Amino acid sequence: MHIVHLALGVDAVASVLIDMCDYPNLIEGFTRDDKLSTLYANYREWCEATSVADRAARKFFTTGVLRPQGGAQYPAVSQKILSATACRYLIFWLSRALQQIVLDDDIYKHPVNDSLN
Repeated sequence: MHIVHLALGVDAVASVLIDMCDYPNLIEGFTRDDKLSTLYANYREWCEATSVADRAARKFFTTGVLRPQGGAQYPAVSQKILSATACRYLIFWLSRALQQIVLDDDIYKHPVNDSLN
């Protein structure tokens, strides 16, 4: 599982975070980095509430790390920024965050989610 969290997990989480930021009106903020800051604040609160000690560095939640060279390369994230254990908990948080978005009435009624009704 260590390799999964270091390789596949980073790519999957990076893609989902970027998609969440690029979708209009889903996350508070004007720019992608503003939205990533909002997501990081939520992630940090979740880590503190659930006593997760090994967490992703703030630097992970930046466009420069998640979309190197404008998306021309896959994210190559150092273990100093995101360890395998931190990635595992980041996936748990992301799952919870996405479930919360789906359960939010305003988002749930959005035309993209009509298939959920």
